Amino acid sequence: MRETMNIRRVATIFFALLYAVFVIQNTQMVEVRFLFWSTQVSRALILAGTFVLGFVSGRLWSWIRRKQEEATEAVGMLPAEGEPPEQGGKP
Repeated sequence: MRETMNIRRVATIFFALLYAVFVIQNTQMVEVRFLFWSTQVSRALILAGTFVLGFVSGRLWSWIRRKQEEATEAVGMLPAEGEPPEQGGKP
């Protein structure tokens, strides 16, 4: 388990450094248009904003799925309608 964590940590640091280099090399100003809105902004800001938006939406999606699974497990633990609740002892 510890080896897996070290590999994961090294991979995360590696990809974070690659991403940082990519962002730093793309600092040109670009025009961004959305519907009726248009502005000039650094490409690095667009890349960083996209990353943050993806990260936050991924974490939110994961949290929602976990809550749904917990709710499903909780419902599965309830006795079916018309059945008496289980007693702690053996039959």
